[in-house]
Amino acid sequence: MVIAMFRKTRLRIFLLIAAVATAVIAIMLSVIYIANKTYSYERGISLLERYVEDNMDAPPPGTPDRDSEPAMDTPPQRPKDHNRMFNLSTFYSVLYGHNGEIIKVNCDGGLLYSEQEIIKIADSVLDGGIKRGTYGDMPFLVKTNGDTTVVALLDNTMENDNSNRLFINSLIVGFSAWVVILLLSWIYSKKIVDPLELNDTKQKQFISDAGHELKTPISVISANSDILATEIGDNKWLDNIRYENERMSQLVIELLDLMRAENSSVVKERLDLSNLVSGEVLPFESVAFEKGLTIKCDIEDGIFVLGDKNRLNQLVSILTDNAIEHSSGGKEISIKLYSSKKTAVLSVVNTGEPIPEETQGRLFDRFYKVDDARKDSNGHYGLGLAIAKAITNSHDGTISVNCHDGLVEFKVKIPKI
Repeated sequence: MVIAMFRKTRLRIFLLIAAVATAVIAIMLSVIYIANKTYSYERGISLLERYVEDNMDAPPPGTPDRDSEPAMDTPPQRPKDHNRMFNLSTFYSVLYGHNGEIIKVNCDGGLLYSEQEIIKIADSVLDGGIKRGTYGDMPFLVKTNGDTTVVALLDNTMENDNSNRLFINSLIVGFSAWVVILLLSWIYSKKIVDPLELNDTKQKQFISDAGHELKTPISVISANSDILATEIGDNKWLDNIRYENERMSQLVIELLDLMRAENSSVVKERLDLSNLVSGEVLPFESVAFEKGLTIKCDIEDGIFVLGDKNRLNQLVSILTDNAIEHSSGGKEISIKLYSSKKTAVLSVVNTGEPIPEETQGRLFDRFYKVDDARKDSNGHYGLGLAIAKAITNSHDGTISVNCHDGLVEFKVKIPKI
């Protein structure tokens, strides 16, 4: 069980690092893609503006239409200060008159689109009513000068190919980095968890060794105090020694029970949980009666689980004893066992003071008690619920606490068969 716990811890660390690495790489690739596309678009629009300004001045009124005037076959002379990118770019343009008639079509030496295709694209751009943008992969610009309108487009094929190639290379590099990070995170997650596992093992070994070592002096003190009591009779100092020795003995027993519950392997067998709960609760009826309480059982028959009989008996005993010990303001303790889908559910309810939500999660910690003022007053050390949780975990189950309407409910869920 402990090994499984640290495996889960290692897996959580690995998944956290993987999630962060994935998010960072995804963001970086997105930024590269968006920035590249934005830069390509803005540069294309800038080139189109210069192209329109320098080369596509509207002809004077009365210029014959394109059916009577041949299309421009040679590219116009461009200013010497235009950069190399401008000189290497391929532009297309269509000039419209005030009535929408086509005056000129310029393909500027482009081979990818025919004149009719350019006209069709330009018509679609005008119908869209947008002054600048992209049509497919081509940036376009629409400008009106008096009664004429020009639609200019830039053949961005080479630019897009370079952009796509850059992004694909970025994806390859990003994926490679992601794989390397995953491998390193898996290796280093083990290095992070190993010291914690070693420390936990040493701590539990110390508690186990100390518990076994303490059993001998406790037994000696108990035997000597009994002998001394027969010689001197009643003595308050001797009574204090015997009382504290009994408390120490109970603490050692609980510590060893906790170590066994957390570390020992569970030998599971098919058990009738219904009979087990009924039999374990029965001896507590007299204990409850002495405190003015009654135990009401509602146990569904025929519920079977795979488990360790002794440990499940201990689990029921701990929860029942806890309910009796902390019951206040009521006369009844309710114990229910029922089926819920694929689990067997054990519910132990008693009346009592509500447990604050911020402390409910700590109830199952070692040595934790909600009311510190009552600590050790009843011979308990806050280990019972920690043992109950360890037993539940070893049976692949869950344990929880819930407070409602003046009631405190402990609920255990264990897979049934």
